[in-house]
Amino acid sequence: MKKTHTLHIALSQIIDKGSLDETTKNLLSKEEENLVKQLQEEGLVGQALQIIEDTDLESNWETLKNRLKIEETNTGKVRALARKEILKYAAIFIGGILGSFSIYWAISKNSIDNETLNLGKDQIILTQADGSKKILSDEHTAEVKMLDGEGNEIGVQKGKVLDYSAVKNEQVGEELVYNELTVPLGKRFELILSDGTQVSLNSGTHMRYPIAFSKKGRRDVTITGEAYFKVEKDSTRPFVVSFQDNLNIEVLGTQFNVSTYAEGVDVETVLVEGSVAIYENGQPEGKQFLTPGHKAEWHKENGNISISPANIRLYTGWLTGELIFRNAGLESIVPKLERAYDVTIHCNLQEFADKRYDASFQVDLENIEEVMHHLSRVAPIDYNIQGKEIFIKKRQ
Repeated sequence: MKKTHTLHIALSQIIDKGSLDETTKNLLSKEEENLVKQLQEEGLVGQALQIIEDTDLESNWETLKNRLKIEETNTGKVRALARKEILKYAAIFIGGILGSFSIYWAISKNSIDNETLNLGKDQIILTQADGSKKILSDEHTAEVKMLDGEGNEIGVQKGKVLDYSAVKNEQVGEELVYNELTVPLGKRFELILSDGTQVSLNSGTHMRYPIAFSKKGRRDVTITGEAYFKVEKDSTRPFVVSFQDNLNIEVLGTQFNVSTYAEGVDVETVLVEGSVAIYENGQPEGKQFLTPGHKAEWHKENGNISISPANIRLYTGWLTGELIFRNAGLESIVPKLERAYDVTIHCNLQEFADKRYDASFQVDLENIEEVMHHLSRVAPIDYNIQGKEIFIKKRQ
């Protein structure tokens, strides 16, 4: 019997019945039994089953053995794998055949002394409804299917985009099922929600959203950080972005940028096209409407919403990796550089309180050393870079 067939039987039985019976166990080699056990412990059974159904693993068996250096004895039996080797084997089994080694990379890169993924602050993390966390690598171009705990496909990741647009309402039932995405400092990422809405997430952003919206009612998401929304129009289901500080932005179909880490402001939104309504939670009668080319600033302390004209490019340049400053003080330049480059900048901002500068930087093309060099040419500063820490002082 083919190895892929016996594995298919075993994994299907686990999903259907929760465990293996003795008859099925006897069909498995020791190597396969260890693998199945590890897949169960890591919660990867559904994903492994999907790979088997979609891929001809038989033709890749020898390659897998060579990668793992599985040595056969004179008896023809495959030696038992060590626990760490099983974990790596499971990772290759899940991710390698599809051409994406993101899971393998994450496991082999991090310490596995405690046999769990080390979810570092510099990694893009997807938190699923059951609380499980996945590391999303933005360095691979092959498509990777995202599965829930029961093996249902909920999305597809390719490079820096996670796409839920193929998810249907009937797949998730009446109760909304939420995922959460955390983008660390120094990275950007993209989401396509089930309704087709496109969301670009800037560095240091966290977003909570349903994998499929309800057929009726509002389309609700929550966010901290900064994001650019291209909302798919639906006149019967308003799209609402909510914030922990109880502010809501409601739209039907439009493009806008929103930031909760705007310096000195609790929430800032800039409208590119369409129309948005802004109001505090529970106070829809107090809606204020924003028109294209304007920004709204909300201050939590007093609940005031101020609206003024805005240079759109200054607020959306980050989408293409551009940081643009016009008549800006170091108090606004420094935190943006810290987020974009994942560095900590030490500076006595009071020394530069009355100074304003114009500058533009290409984050994807210029490293932080180049940025500091250019900044020192327009601002009277000396700087010292020590790893991820930068010390700035006023030039004498």
